[in-house]
Amino acid sequence: MSNGYILARFSHGNEPIFIAMNLAAHLMREDPDLDLVLAAPESRAGLVREIADGKGIPRQRVYMDTVAAGLASAYGVMWGGGLTYAKWIANNAEHFENVREDLGKHYKRFWAKNLGGEEKELRASGARMVLSAGDLYDQLGLDAPAVYAFPLRHSEILKRSGMAGVAEFSRFLLEQEKRRSVNFIPKIHSISYAAGYQPLGNEMPTPHMKETPGRADIALPDNSIGMVFSGTGRKIEALKKIAAATKHPIVTGAFSPVEGGRYVKMAPPRAEFVHVYADPGIKAVVGQIGYGMLWNAWNAGKPVIFPMFEEGDDEEFAHNAMTIRKRGLGVEIKAPDQVDAAVEEAQLCIPAIRAMNAELMEEFGTMDGPAYMAKRVRELKLL
Repeated sequence: MSNGYILARFSHGNEPIFIAMNLAAHLMREDPDLDLVLAAPESRAGLVREIADGKGIPRQRVYMDTVAAGLASAYGVMWGGGLTYAKWIANNAEHFENVREDLGKHYKRFWAKNLGGEEKELRASGARMVLSAGDLYDQLGLDAPAVYAFPLRHSEILKRSGMAGVAEFSRFLLEQEKRRSVNFIPKIHSISYAAGYQPLGNEMPTPHMKETPGRADIALPDNSIGMVFSGTGRKIEALKKIAAATKHPIVTGAFSPVEGGRYVKMAPPRAEFVHVYADPGIKAVVGQIGYGMLWNAWNAGKPVIFPMFEEGDDEEFAHNAMTIRKRGLGVEIKAPDQVDAAVEEAQLCIPAIRAMNAELMEEFGTMDGPAYMAKRVRELKLL
């Protein structure tokens, strides 16, 4: 590691991994001596390996720091796992001092193993940039530019969770937001843009945090729908009922909790479904309206169909539903048997999606979110 590394911190979910690795891939192509260190659990090693191979990143340049990921996971301070904002804030506030102490000690000197099996000792001084995609402890002991890429600001998370009174943790969170080198926030459907608040730090809007759609690498059936089985157990059960009610062929992820002849299951790295959804055979995308599903669907030009917001769901879904209704980007259904009619109704949303994407293209000059972020990182000389 002659010229250092990018340290990427993110949750155990798939979407932050895609954000981190896509952005890092663009930066690493232009700097052959720059490596990537992912604070990621061992359970994601297979996914990380397949993404690296798909992006053309040599396995010897991608290291996994499973110890840091294990510390954050043990304290419940990593994104994902069905956490709401309020629960995430509560976990962080409860374990704040322990997490800071443990991770601060860890980053002074730590070991990580690359995807080729080689293990090395790393030092904080080797970090040239810290990339955070959802995880909050992104500068502990690291004197490096901090880049954040997530759907909303941490100040908005505090406000939406109703827990802004968690004094010590709140101060830390807001100070961190202010001192980052740049906060990349997507322009469409982010809670952060709902009320027009002034950013605390250096904030840059982006297009959808997905790459430009390509082609699916297998043939897909005509008149099919994409389905994303994500969210809490309650939401997954609701989506299973929708899947049982539709007559359309269903394209979904390899680990989706459904079986049968109507399902085409795609394995990682195709879990980044923007290429799949762009296929002409896909008519709409059905699922819980989290940020990853929306970026995938809309960057591919496809409308979304989603179940109603329920009490206890995260605020992100309520805001995203309002954005979808306001801009005519999808259809909400109240019962599973409405899904097939919604697929037909959703076709009327396609012009609005194309207009939105044209608007983003005009502003940013690209619909490839990671490429745009990499360009701005280079322009700001953060590496």
